Amino acid sequence: MPIADAMRFVLVLVRVGTMLTFVPFFGGKVVPGVVKTLTAVALSFVLFPFAEEVPAIRHWEEPLRMCLLVAGEVVFGAVMGFSARLIFKAMRSAGELMGHQMGMALARASDPVTGVGTTVVANFCDALGVLVFFTVGGHRLFIAAIHKSLQEWPLGQMLSADFIREITVTAAARSFTLAFEFAAPLVVAMFSVALIMAVLARVVPEINVLIVGFPLRVGGGLVGLTLLLPFLVQSAAGLCRMVGRFYQAYPR
Repeated sequence: MPIADAMRFVLVLVRVGTMLTFVPFFGGKVVPGVVKTLTAVALSFVLFPFAEEVPAIRHWEEPLRMCLLVAGEVVFGAVMGFSARLIFKAMRSAGELMGHQMGMALARASDPVTGVGTTVVANFCDALGVLVFFTVGGHRLFIAAIHKSLQEWPLGQMLSADFIREITVTAAARSFTLAFEFAAPLVVAMFSVALIMAVLARVVPEINVLIVGFPLRVGGGLVGLTLLLPFLVQSAAGLCRMVGRFYQAYPR
């Protein structure tokens, strides 16, 4: 392999490997490092012919410039992967909101990805998002997005501070907005239950609101979550497609 092609492959591998480190699902601790490495190498071999030649460096005798190019690809992959993870965190954030409203704030389980305690509803929404992600072909959208990034953002082109700020702020804003939209129906239902219990406590003071209200909130929340399940599946599918469109909309 010529030196120019070898350096081009190294830069593609750095970009793909960094993105795989930060993307949802695949970038967590659940996937072994060997699997991540082999997947990054395989994708790099597939996408390598679509990458343009890097005119800025043609010899290995320029280590400083090569290090700058590698650092630029690391920053690009980290920004794009982390932004996609931010957007997909909307499912887990929505699950956290619904779990707290259902009264399951104390029923926390360990998240195998982050090792942080989360509500059972959040873990359920996250697992649902993983299943829907692969069902709707989110992995294919991810590969297509990397392919488009190699065409629209050539290897060796450095990111500007304005670009990094724009993409991260946009991803965070979409994540918070979508989380509230997904959890809104159940949050409103739980607020209605709390309002009814408050009225009953005033009308019938003999009722122990704490004893009656807690199982009512949990039971009503589970029923509401069951009825809301088709909406969550559709929302997760739309979220996966949004991540693909977000990847392909940037860079510009």
